[in-house]
Amino acid sequence: MKFASIVALFALLLPCACWAWSGQVVAVHDGDSLRVRDAHGRVQRIRLAFVDAPEIGQAYGMTSRDGLRQRLLGQQVTVSVLERDRYQRQVAQIWLGDTDISLWQLQQGAAWHYRSIAKNKQNSAAYARYRAAEFNARHSRQGLWQQRDAVPPWQFRRQ
Repeated sequence: MKFASIVALFALLLPCACWAWSGQVVAVHDGDSLRVRDAHGRVQRIRLAFVDAPEIGQAYGMTSRDGLRQRLLGQQVTVSVLERDRYQRQVAQIWLGDTDISLWQLQQGAAWHYRSIAKNKQNSAAYARYRAAEFNARHSRQGLWQQRDAVPPWQFRRQ
């Protein structure tokens, strides 16, 4: 990775990451949940930060999961942990090289930008990139945006 990319990555992570570690993706549960084996051989449960993907039983849920699985399964990634959620998963940004996987999911039309959480926890530059990625996917009718009445997962869970 070029020095400028490393500096840019560090600048993005500095305001939000509590700690970072590397490991291999061993399972993908859905479009925003996966398992990563750390350097000590422990399998860690990870929830992608700042996005919410369709549930498996929801329209486009399995497609979102399968795309993430194809991209990450078996890959070495960097996990930049922000916090733990109520299910004790590490809420984190996942980096495959210099690719932010949450942003990538938005670009694929495989998730929603979780604005209600991101507005308080995501730096403004990253927030703008995520918002633009979702807008562009919607506008070009990528992925889940092929459906005119796509239901956000937080609404689907309430039903």
